[in-house]
Amino acid sequence: MLFNLIRKPKYFLIFTGIINILLAVSYVFIYFYQIDAPVTSDRAKLSREEINLIRENYKSLNFKYLESWVNDALIVKKYIADSISDKKIIIIGDSNALLGIDSSVIEQKTGLKVVNLATQGNLSIDYFSYLLKKVITKGDIVVMPIVLDYYCLNHPYSDWLIVNILAWDKEYFHSMSLSDKAKFIWYTPFEKVLEGVYSIATSEKAYDVNEKEVIANFKHISRKQDFKWRGYSYLSLNEYGDMKGIPAIKKRFLNQVIYGEFNDDLKYMCDEIFVSDYIAEQLHEIMDLVNEFNAELYLTWPVTMRSNFFDLRKVSTREKIKKLAEALKEKNIPIYCNPAMFNLDIMFFFDSIYHPNTDGAKIRSFNLAECINNIDNEEFPQNQSYTYAIQKVLNQEYILSNKRY
Repeated sequence: MLFNLIRKPKYFLIFTGIINILLAVSYVFIYFYQIDAPVTSDRAKLSREEINLIRENYKSLNFKYLESWVNDALIVKKYIADSISDKKIIIIGDSNALLGIDSSVIEQKTGLKVVNLATQGNLSIDYFSYLLKKVITKGDIVVMPIVLDYYCLNHPYSDWLIVNILAWDKEYFHSMSLSDKAKFIWYTPFEKVLEGVYSIATSEKAYDVNEKEVIANFKHISRKQDFKWRGYSYLSLNEYGDMKGIPAIKKRFLNQVIYGEFNDDLKYMCDEIFVSDYIAEQLHEIMDLVNEFNAELYLTWPVTMRSNFFDLRKVSTREKIKKLAEALKEKNIPIYCNPAMFNLDIMFFFDSIYHPNTDGAKIRSFNLAECINNIDNEEFPQNQSYTYAIQKVLNQEYILSNKRY
């Protein structure tokens, strides 16, 4: 009887619709069930051999494993921010700012307390807004240097973001609007959901951090002023939330650059230079948030490596920067400082074309602080002199290079 009924087109469509609704509801139920599921590979706990094995099996290591150190670092950074009662400078962004900022230089030159909230580049700009809401207070200055290929992103939902948010920040997931939750679920790989259900069924518990222990460990390091590179870990953070690198370039990374492994990445910018509607919308939301607190937002440029592919001594690179600045202006988004102030030689990088070493961070921070102090004249491209900026950076590099050797 039922079979004969659903053979009719009208009832077949109704039956199919009901089945699809039931399947969708079941999938959503399963999805929420596996939030917080254990993730089998946490970078903080992997040996070098295990990391190399993952690299061989997956196109990108970044998108296939949990990085719980990011959550640990955010716990420390919020602790630092909460300890500041005065007006402060908040640095927010990706790892270009995590390793590429020396907050002590900025604090000394501006006279304001500084907290570095920057973490990992796969976190979305919406997530930056979520972090800001937790720490911003009246009159703060928010400095936001983001990498150049962010501007052409049409959505933030990388596999890395999905895996990590589901593992250690369900609060962020639940804070999303219904439409954003739906998009997040839509972009989640089906195998991740199945893996989550299986992990819950076979493992004792999900990733679980002891916040008190993390803060106690950080306090111990802070009391001893024992700030140094301990790998990608909250234990490498200093009293400002900067991740302390080393004053040299890693040999393996240097060889990779020399042999052309990063030639495409060294362009830094998307082939088509534009500001996506998604990025513009997110930046305006941050601008609105900052305005609510009578604070200031200074969007600025990241550190870049001088090479044949990106060199602000060349007119061709300047034209690309000008095109991006104009695209931002069309969306009513100002950007500050002269990008040539942050265009450094390869020897001022650490282990990535996005990560300055400690000397590179000093140059970048000195010039950034100078820009902040003179912000009324620093909206790009008004009153900008490439010749002055380039010569200044070359002089700074020369001085620091001589101090090294």
